[in-house]
Amino acid sequence: RPTNRNFNRFLPFAFAGLLLFAILIGGQTLLTQTVEEKSSRVIEVLLSAVSPIELMAGKILGQMAVSLLVLSLYVGMGLTVLTSFALFGLIDLSLIAYLVLFFLIAYLVYAAIFGAIGAAVNEMREAQALMTPVMLVLMIPWLFASAIVADPNGTFATALSLIPPVNTFAMMVRLPTTTPPPS
Repeated sequence: RPTNRNFNRFLPFAFAGLLLFAILIGGQTLLTQTVEEKSSRVIEVLLSAVSPIELMAGKILGQMAVSLLVLSLYVGMGLTVLTSFALFGLIDLSLIAYLVLFFLIAYLVYAAIFGAIGAAVNEMREAQALMTPVMLVLMIPWLFASAIVADPNGTFATALSLIPPVNTFAMMVRLPTTTPPPS
């Protein structure tokens, strides 16, 4: 595939940013809705019609569909921009498939965490206190993205790729580099 040095430097950050953005949109909304429903007693009415597991699964899957739609809109806009600048040949379309796959995996993990936090608290102030460690874990690959891009097959990048809460983000940073991980 053809290459462009500046484009290849930007691509891992773009894919990781898209993944992070999609997860944050869905997760934060899920958390906020769960806390608001609990505080307004809407949850009691909902639970008279469905079981708690059905309710939470529906919330997670519904919000996942919204996040996937937002992600697909941003990917579509990015591909349109690449096409308009005649740079479409610089991107490997399998990266988009990996983006969707890693989004689904990461979203389900983080949505369960966001939903559990929302179910455990009664006010948004309490939720914000519990969100700090989750956000720190979520941001680790983003903070170390430069180190991962500098040596995508090094020990540090490989180790981050094996740690479950952050592995999807680390892999999304590693895959678009000029030396992706071995298959």
